[in-house]
Amino acid sequence: MSSRRGGRLPFLFGYRPMVAVLLCANIVAAGLVIRDTSPKISALLVPHSQAAQAEPLYGKCGQSAPKLAGALLSTQHPGLILQVSGPFYYLVSGTTPAEINARIAACSSVGQGEFAADTSYVINWHISYRKTNKGLCKVDKAAVGLNTRYTLPAWSDPAAPAHTTESWNAFMQHLLTHEAGHVALDKDYAEKILSTLDALPAGDCGTIATKANNAANSLVRDLDQANAQYDHTTGHGRTQGSLLE
Repeated sequence: MSSRRGGRLPFLFGYRPMVAVLLCANIVAAGLVIRDTSPKISALLVPHSQAAQAEPLYGKCGQSAPKLAGALLSTQHPGLILQVSGPFYYLVSGTTPAEINARIAACSSVGQGEFAADTSYVINWHISYRKTNKGLCKVDKAAVGLNTRYTLPAWSDPAAPAHTTESWNAFMQHLLTHEAGHVALDKDYAEKILSTLDALPAGDCGTIATKANNAANSLVRDLDQANAQYDHTTGHGRTQGSLLE
């Protein structure tokens, strides 16, 4: 799993990467397939290249979002499976941008209150392979899952001045614009993992599973670097207007 954290408080706003990659792949004991090791929950299986939006979750001040799990995969459903969890909202209050910033700092569980928002992802994969007439093994079918979730502040105060409401709406819009850029990178690299697994050259049956894992893991590392570069280029969202002022 990887997460990007945003809305740095109280003076800097934007994003910095906080990477903790969960590589959800493992060789089954029989050595025939690779499967994810995420908990077996009732996750939504989504057809190739289609996304599903889960219901939003609301937490209390300081409450962390639930653990993000990988998609349930099967080579009976090959291709890219996109899953959206949450978003997870924590409630904040205030009538001025300064008051809201203070509540975000006090309530956010992201980066010990240093950041307002977080976007997390889990990428996992599952392949099956078969023997060729030359005695080698070749990937037969591959499935790759991408599950993403935002953790965001939620605010509403009808008594607040119009300027505060306008500032909040602009802040959230730009915050989501930046995070959408991260999700686009995540999807791009999930697609690269899928195409790489599908095109993996035939090889020794005893090592093909390891080669598949290594190839996918390498692309996950490339994704982390791409997300870090995106944050650097955008000033962690500052150049996209992620300011509450």
